[in-house]
Amino acid sequence: PDGTYVLRDASRHPGEYTLTLRKNGVNKLIRILCRDGCYGFSVPLTYRSVTDLIEYYQDHSLAHYNPRLDVRLQFALSRLYAQQSNESEAASLVQKLVVVNNDFDEHNTRYHELYKEHSAVCQSMQTFRIKMSGISEVIDLFMEQVKLSEQAQLKASGVETGKLQQNCGLIKARVDRAQQRRADFNSSLLRSSEKSRQLEREMNQIKPEIMRLQREKTQLSMWLGQQGMSTKQINDAVATGRTPAPLSVNAEEETEEKAFTEDLYLDTDEIKKIIAKNHKTVYDPYDMNNWFAGAITREQSRALLSGKQNGTFLVRTKPNCPPGEKHTHTIDIWFNTMKHIRVFRDEGGAFGFSAP
Repeated sequence: PDGTYVLRDASRHPGEYTLTLRKNGVNKLIRILCRDGCYGFSVPLTYRSVTDLIEYYQDHSLAHYNPRLDVRLQFALSRLYAQQSNESEAASLVQKLVVVNNDFDEHNTRYHELYKEHSAVCQSMQTFRIKMSGISEVIDLFMEQVKLSEQAQLKASGVETGKLQQNCGLIKARVDRAQQRRADFNSSLLRSSEKSRQLEREMNQIKPEIMRLQREKTQLSMWLGQQGMSTKQINDAVATGRTPAPLSVNAEEETEEKAFTEDLYLDTDEIKKIIAKNHKTVYDPYDMNNWFAGAITREQSRALLSGKQNGTFLVRTKPNCPPGEKHTHTIDIWFNTMKHIRVFRDEGGAFGFSAP
């Protein structure tokens, strides 16, 4: 349960300790620092011993140290039991991630198949329109010739009248064939238009499921990172569908060290990029699913963009945006580091970086 904890030596930092704490069903790794005989989670270090620190947080919440850790140290656990429990939970999360990733690949592949088909249908519709326009111009020219021929017949006599009538009949026959051809193209255009709408409906049905699976993949990867799994282990698990071997102490310490030096509780920057980095798809700039991330935090956005190619971006909504707020969205773009561009919305519903 939440509040369960285990304490062990930090193998890469002699004299310091690692506290593993259960919170919201996920294990959090917290490094206990030691300087000049004093201990604590961060400077200033105020506890004369690790026992003093543990006893204090058995009675007080860790929320004042980190708002996301509103929990006390309630249930001590032996390290052996904790390792076995972590390995069992990690195996379960890995299997779930494999299933979710396979579902995501299936839906994503289907979406891009539909997108390619839809693009081809739209191209054929444009071709039909061009051909119909050309035929209409030809029909107009033929009708003009028919009109001139009929006028000439009124002035002609004898053999000339017969030739003009014959010629006029040929022109009208061509007009009839052209009109039939235009009608055929129009029928094809109507069928293509219906096919286009059908494909759009299918794509719109798949989009929400792709977004849900992407969020679930990200969350599972974050949890596995908090369990101490390395990026390579998660990559191998997703690629092979096999549960990785238990973490060694050194591997766990390496993950813990990275987490501490970057952000103690956001220790999954590399893990969040695993699937996006290794899963190549056809990019569709008109598909919001490729760049709209919804109501995520700045930290989550940084984790998704960190290390990407310069120019990679996403759009996120401002969390808890009150009615009437002008700053509604933010564009986060990676260019050697994270850049933020505010997007404003005026009373008329138009968007921009600044007024007007």
